Amino acid sequence: MGETFTFAHYRFQLLPREPLEMPPRNKGTTIRGGFGTAFRRLVCIDLRLDCAACDLRYTCPYTIVFNPFVPPDAERLSKNQNIPRPFVVKPPLATTTRYLPGEALCFEFVQGLDNATIARRLYKSEKTVANQFTKVYEKLRDWRGFRQDVPVSRAVLIAEFAMYFGVREA
Repeated sequence: MGETFTFAHYRFQLLPREPLEMPPRNKGTTIRGGFGTAFRRLVCIDLRLDCAACDLRYTCPYTIVFNPFVPPDAERLSKNQNIPRPFVVKPPLATTTRYLPGEALCFEFVQGLDNATIARRLYKSEKTVANQFTKVYEKLRDWRGFRQDVPVSRAVLIAEFAMYFGVREA
């Protein structure tokens, strides 16, 4: 029998202490940036260093989650500059731009599995899993009617289907 894959689904409610300005659209980018900055401050051993110059860039919790680097021994990924992040930010869809003290700003993080983890769990090669996801992305593009210039990725897949899987509330 196949193994069940779960997504971690986190809901956040922020209550600003002072007025908070947000863009009317694409709040996810601002939220991701804020969380990334706060997380880096917590885990980084030297904030003066650029992550690309740090000796710990392949094992650092911040870079693993927010700024993954292609490992030097990764043949298949060697031509990629960016690795997909293992999570999606689901921002509020409202176009509210100003949150006053005590007004809730609610958003969600949905975290999924990477190709290497899926490959290990299914006893497949990472390349096979990557090829299968490419086919899934193509089908998702057709099903949702996305234009060819709109990137379809793991983030889009998770956002579209997380609600149908065994989501753990945390």
